Amino acid sequence: MSKITLDELAAMIAKQFNAIDKRFDIIESDITGIKGDVRDLKTGQKRLEDSIWEMRSELNDIKKRIERIEKRTLESLPPTRSGDDDVMVSEIVALKKRVLILETKLNKSP
Repeated sequence: MSKITLDELAAMIAKQFNAIDKRFDIIESDITGIKGDVRDLKTGQKRLEDSIWEMRSELNDIKKRIERIEKRTLESLPPTRSGDDDVMVSEIVALKKRVLILETKLNKSP
């Protein structure tokens, strides 16, 4: 069995500490990258949430407008409707259905 001097032992330990330091540097770099990615994701999520809120607001405005148009249309129709009147009512109903579909999709969003 060979004997190891204190200087050799110190050099071996120093070499291992250097290797560990390099690993810590890599880990720190990875963590910094992950923190940046998380920050970017949070920023993107905030933008999406803001967009969804704006879309919901616009959709509510559109619903109110459709309701006003429907009310005015039905109030202005004569008791005996023509084919054009029925088309107008059908268009309003179709718009209301489309708004309902959009509203359902938006409500499934975060």
